[in-house]
Amino acid sequence: MRKWFTFTPQAWFRDLARGCCPVASLHANPLTAVITLLTVLKPQKLTDEDPMFYTLGTAAKATGKTKTAIAEAIKKSRLSAVKDELGRYQIDPAELHRVYPPVSKKDGNGDPQQGQDKTLEFTSKIMMLEMQVKAAGELKDQIAAERDDLRAERDHWRRQAIALLTSQQEAKATASPRPWWRFF
Repeated sequence: MRKWFTFTPQAWFRDLARGCCPVASLHANPLTAVITLLTVLKPQKLTDEDPMFYTLGTAAKATGKTKTAIAEAIKKSRLSAVKDELGRYQIDPAELHRVYPPVSKKDGNGDPQQGQDKTLEFTSKIMMLEMQVKAAGELKDQIAAERDDLRAERDHWRRQAIALLTSQQEAKATASPRPWWRFF
């Protein structure tokens, strides 16, 4: 049995499966050992980046500059940075923003082309909506005109029907009644 152990979760679970994990020796049940491991160990990030430092890419996004511009500033000693064990630059945020101001939230990500694209997109949407509003207004006017025509036509036919009914009633009233013997 090994006396030493590593602190990565993968190694702990491997050691647990082999029966030589220090946490497993504290628990008789392997399930409780696994639960203890999961509660004690904090989840690791997928990348080895230190959240307290910027890489070239994150620094570029934070300032709206290119990675090349930031690398040139580091080479010309305008900006100090250190390389990690993988050869990536680690840039302190305070040092970065001493040289380059951060991109404000209202500017978005600092890409002016994207802002122009959004402006063109919104302009085209506005024009399309204005055309739809104009078409809806014309349709409303056409429907109102047809409604007025139908009302006028209805009123005309109503007057004509009333005139015919009144003339028939007057004709019946003025006609002399026929004697009863003429019905045979």
